[in-house]
Amino acid sequence: MISIEVKFAHGIHFVLYQTFWRGYYYATRNGEQISHVYNMGKVGKDTHIYLQRFINDLHSGRFDKRKTPTEKHLKYIENNNLTSYMNKARWDQVFDIIRQIENQTGHDVLINYKLLDEDAEDCYWTIRGDEYLPGINSRYFQWLKIRPTHVTRVYRGRLLEDEYTSENHTDIFLEKISTTNIKYEALEDEEGTFIIYGYK
Repeated sequence: MISIEVKFAHGIHFVLYQTFWRGYYYATRNGEQISHVYNMGKVGKDTHIYLQRFINDLHSGRFDKRKTPTEKHLKYIENNNLTSYMNKARWDQVFDIIRQIENQTGHDVLINYKLLDEDAEDCYWTIRGDEYLPGINSRYFQWLKIRPTHVTRVYRGRLLEDEYTSENHTDIFLEKISTTNIKYEALEDEEGTFIIYGYK
């Protein structure tokens, strides 16, 4: 792999990666991406034209006012008067507790979260089923909901209604989180669900 990084004015960097099969390039500032990732495939006779256009855009100042993800989130926090309640170490503790519950019970724990400057989802899912979670920086969590109850549906045929059984693991959750300094709240409108605020 060949990689090139060139620094331009205002702290903007041009980054290019090229292998035998494909290449791509983009712009960064403060180590964070501020442009799309442009794929260019194998080096061809027109490759230099596209690269020069992008470099011209960097020279002309097109990306000078583009905000990094961190800058966007800081602006959102400021505009909404939010106060930080968590840090990376505490979020790591929360996800460690969730995994401990899953290992102890053999069941996935349901979660829901809202990232800063993004809309909240109504549904719940699991850590294992979330392909985006590993790449999310924990400082972007506005809140995380945890529902430590496992529900099993038993199909009883076409003529009978499905049967539901639930296992409540709230005691395990409360026992484990009580050993930390993490603040949490029980949600009145969502029974058996707890919320941890990253910002409030």
